[in-house]
Amino acid sequence: MTRVYERPEEAAAVGKRARADLLEGHSYERTADFIRARLSGIPESVRRLLEIREPLDHAAATLDQPPGYGLAGETSFLNRIVRRVLRRILWPQLAEQRRLDAELVDSVKGVMRELDRVVTQSQRNGSDPTGL
Repeated sequence: MTRVYERPEEAAAVGKRARADLLEGHSYERTADFIRARLSGIPESVRRLLEIREPLDHAAATLDQPPGYGLAGETSFLNRIVRRVLRRILWPQLAEQRRLDAELVDSVKGVMRELDRVVTQSQRNGSDPTGL
């Protein structure tokens, strides 16, 4: 710190070089190019699996909410009353739908685990998992 205090011109020059290096090496364009390169390095089969899994993961996260959660919310007094009445009327159907949704998500996750296992095993064996 003493050196910076005693030689402010030198410190300013170092700061300008550092700023230029940061702007050059960490620009939005450079970052976008880096991300593009990394994404293009992901195999197509893995990308397809990730696209399939995203809605499944969202559905699984939604199941953490209680049935009728979407009918709750901060709105006007009249809307809250109507939503509360709807939730009470629809509760048995909402609970059953939630149970079915949970079973469906569990089943699809099981299929995904089995698919991952088959793909991994076929990659170890050097064969094509699609059988083509």
